Amino acid sequence: EMRYISHLDWQNTIIKSLYRSGLSLVFSQGFNPSPKFSLGIALPIFVESECELIDIEIYDNIEEKNLAEKLNKVLPSKIRIINANKIDKNTPAIDIMAQWASYSFEPVIEGILQNKDLLYIKEVISSSNEIFIEKINKKGIKKLVNIKQSIKSIEVEENKLQMILKTGQSEEIPSVKPDDVISLYRPDINFKIIRKAFYDKDMNKL
Repeated sequence: EMRYISHLDWQNTIIKSLYRSGLSLVFSQGFNPSPKFSLGIALPIFVESECELIDIEIYDNIEEKNLAEKLNKVLPSKIRIINANKIDKNTPAIDIMAQWASYSFEPVIEGILQNKDLLYIKEVISSSNEIFIEKINKKGIKKLVNIKQSIKSIEVEENKLQMILKTGQSEEIPSVKPDDVISLYRPDINFKIIRKAFYDKDMNKL
C-alpha cells in the first residue's frame, strides 16, 4: 500500500499510529511540539518497499517484540513493522547512515522483456563511462548530472534487474531515484520496483 502514498502521507500515517499506540512519546520543544521520530530516505511514489527504517523516541522500557506488536495493531493492515531494535540515542540519523539501497525491477507485464533484454540493459550501464540525467537544483535550475558512480552494481536474476543505487546525503556521489535510472533505458515499459535493503557507506546492511 505504501507505493500509492507520498512521503508526507507516510509521515502523517506514522504520526497518527503513534498517537493511537498508547506509547509514551518524546516530544520536540517549542510552540508546536510533535513526536520525535525520523522517516529517513523518502520512498518515491509507486515504488514498493520491504525495508523502510523509522527512528522513534519513547520513554517506555518495552521489549522490541512487544513494541512491534503494539504498532502493528494501529497501522494499516498491509503496512507491517518487521522488527524493532533499541539503538543508542547518539546513533546518526537514518538519512546520514543510509548511503546505498538495493532495488529489484520487474516488468509489470510478464514476458514483455526477456532475460536477454535485461542483460542488454545491464551491459549498456556497465560499459558506459558516463550516464547523465537531468536534475533541478533548489534554485530551479536544470543541469545534467553524471550518475555513473551512483550505480554501484547491476545484476539480472530470475527475469528481474537488481541494482544498488546511491541514496542519502553525499556531496561526492549524487543520490538517484530508481525510476529515473530505469526510464533512461526503457521509458516505454512499466516496472514493478521494490526497495529491498539499505546499506551504510561500507556496504553493511542496516
